[in-house]
Parts: sequence; structure tokens; C-alpha cells
Amino acid sequence: MGRYGYLGTPEGEFVSVTDVPADQGGKVKLSWNASYLELDPYAVVTSYRVYRSVPPNLAASMRAAGVQFTRVDDEGESLVRQGALVTTFVAGTTYFWEYLATVTADFLPNYSYLAATAQDSTAAGAPVTAFMIQARAAGSQHWESLPMSGYSVDNLPPAAPAPFTGQYSAGSTYLHWDPNTEVDLAGYRLYRGASAGFVPGPGNLVGALPDTGYVDPAGVPSYYKLTAVDTHGNESLVATLSPSGTVSVGDATPELAFALPSPNPANARTTLQYTLPRAGLVRLGVYDASGRLVRELASGTREAGQHAEAWNLRDASGRTVGAGLYFARLETDGRTLVHRVAVTR
Repeated sequence: MGRYGYLGTPEGEFVSVTDVPADQGGKVKLSWNASYLELDPYAVVTSYRVYRSVPPNLAASMRAAGVQFTRVDDEGESLVRQGALVTTFVAGTTYFWEYLATVTADFLPNYSYLAATAQDSTAAGAPVTAFMIQARAAGSQHWESLPMSGYSVDNLPPAAPAPFTGQYSAGSTYLHWDPNTEVDLAGYRLYRGASAGFVPGPGNLVGALPDTGYVDPAGVPSYYKLTAVDTHGNESLVATLSPSGTVSVGDATPELAFALPSPNPANARTTLQYTLPRAGLVRLGVYDASGRLVRELASGTREAGQHAEAWNLRDASGRTVGAGLYFARLETDGRTLVHRVAVTR
């Protein structure tokens, strides 16, 4: 017999905590199954409270600052509304919870809620946030779900810097570009090469730049490629500058190119950029070390120019892949280009 005399598991049961795709990060989607006590013949559960975990060190600071703490069995509406932290003890771990929202029960089989996370994943790691769903009756009865954790991802790269201009004089090239306006902008990456079709990578990186200008004492006129990078490691498409100083963002006739995955190693996501000299059929896939296709990222006709595909380190079924070495393979125009991708956990 469970709490208040009900059998089984009356609490709402988590289904998933997943990143919201194609956004600037900061949110995850919580999905849970309804409590059986919401439905006939019980019609007991009337709402669900959504809670987000607070790290223990932050909870200690909040306690020192005078924030109230209450056990989940003692919580009251007034304490929750005043910002009190609710505590639970699950599988040997004490959790500290802050109230986020209340979702009204509406006789549905499942529910969802977009919840904010404390921080996004980056190339350095994927910090997770735990959440709890509390099914509540009209009175004081309540049932807590087991915690479930997830992390958010910034899926959107900045725009390519523009206009990108430069002038060569006496062995130095004076470069300038307008600032990007993205609020999560971290800076810029400048690359130098001998042809318009060179592929940006660590070997031709001039530097990571915080400002919108640079003097390159290369000694000879060169081609330059410039990208913008945000705080989560997303890199924009490329702006290209020819030695004559003519701005071209993809205007020059490109060569077939497949850029190194970025970031690499990756533990949350990585982006695969490629350039096509002409429109044609493309197949881009990720394979494991045994040659098995893990995920197809692109298949079909693509226009000439630059393209980018993001891989969230999940297979075709949506499961997170394990740590190890994978191979990104681009097939087009009778050619095959391959890069290694190291996945860390």
C-alpha cells in the first residue's frame, strides 16, 4: 500500500528531459506521464508542480542568506510561493528543489513543460540539471516523481561576419569587419590560405580574436577566411576575403572542401561544414569504427556553396552514442572525404 492508501505508483512518471532543438540553448523539454489518480474513477490529482534542482553549494549560500528550507512532506503553498527550497532524499542523495511552475491537470495521458537550465553544454562538458514533478490533490496530498536530469544545447551558430574588408600594403594586410550582434558572441577566428578554396582548420588558424580588426604581417597577399564563434563553441559559416581586398562571402568559385569537425573532441555536439563547387547529390553520414552507419546527416541534392550539418552525438534511433572514435564521411561528385570525430563522455 502506497502513500495515503493508494496502490502502485500514483506519482507522475518522467519520460524524458531533452534539449529544445534549433534554439539558443537555456531550455529543456520535460515530458511525463500523468498520474493514474488524475483519471476516473479517482479524479484525485488536480495539478503537477515542476521543480528544478539547486546545487548543494548554492543551496548552502541561499540558506546562509536566509532562504527558508522545508521538507517535501511539510511544504505549504505559502512557503513555495515565497521561494522556499524543498528537500527530498532519494537513493542516498539529498536534493534541494526550487519551484518553477504549476501545470493544471486536464485529463491527458501525458504532459510537458519547457524549463530553464542553469547553463548550457559546451565543448568542455555537459552540466546536467535535475528536475522533479509533484502530482498534487486538491487538499494536501502529493506524490513526487523520481528525479530526472538533462542538459540544454545552444544549437544556433552566429552569422558570418560581414562586411569583411582588407587592404595589403608593404608586407602587411589590414583586416576589418563589423561586429556581430549575438548576445552570446565569444569572438572570431581568422584563417589564412593560398587559394579561395582552402579549408579552415587548426593548421591555418591565424588566431582567435576578440575584436573586429587585425594586422597580419604575412609578407605576401593571401586569402583570408573569418568566422564568428559563440560562448558554446558554435562557429559560423565563413566570410572569405581575396588578396585584392574584394569582399566575397561564398562568391568565389569554391573547391570541394570538408572542414574539420568543430568542436573535436566533442561531448555534446559537433558541426560538420562542407563546400560544394556545384549543385549535386550529397550523402553525409557518421560511422563507427567497424564501418556501421550510426547516423545519416544529409542525403539528397544540395546547392553549390557552403553547408553545415550539426550532429548531436545520437544515433538514428535517438540514443546517445558512447565515447570513442567515429568517422564523418562526405560522398559527392564521385569523391569521398573523411574526418575522424572523437566523442568523450
